[in-house]
Amino acid sequence: MNAILTYHSIDVGGSPISVAPETFASHLGWLTSGAVRVVPLDDLVQGAAGTDAVSVTFDDGFLNSVPALERLLDVGIVPTIFAVTGHAGEVTLVRPTDGAVLATWQTDTQAIDAVPVPHGVVSVDIKGTVRVGCLESAKIRTVAEVSSGSFGLIVQLVGDRIIVVDGGANPIRWATFANPCH
Repeated sequence: MNAILTYHSIDVGGSPISVAPETFASHLGWLTSGAVRVVPLDDLVQGAAGTDAVSVTFDDGFLNSVPALERLLDVGIVPTIFAVTGHAGEVTLVRPTDGAVLATWQTDTQAIDAVPVPHGVVSVDIKGTVRVGCLESAKIRTVAEVSSGSFGLIVQLVGDRIIVVDGGANPIRWATFANPCH
């Protein structure tokens, strides 16, 4: 099974999108142990990685992620960064090695979370709307949209399933569905 490890914020704040620096160091130890093959997201999405591979992504481009990104690059792991562009309604997929824009996605409202999935992306906006977009010729086309009524949603990819979790004080699974992008 392939997987995408998605990080947002490397800090000790304890929020649903935070990973403590010590925990990230433990993850990095596992990623470099040889127990798993780590490949660039491009390879994973295009099927060039085969099976049993992992890609690492960072959502939002928080400044506190820079040390973690540098550590990954130092050991030869090329993460993908989904950076907030500051443009309402635009999600941009950027390759960190050369800054090339791989795809953009225009939506009606500003995404506060965007998670890569094979052949696409899932976003959550400030109103709690969950959108699924599929990659088509360097553009992302919206294929599904649903309003959750929740403002603290976190999107995860587990195997071929997309899981949307309400990230409040008592996290609950809000929705689980198959990735529609092929």
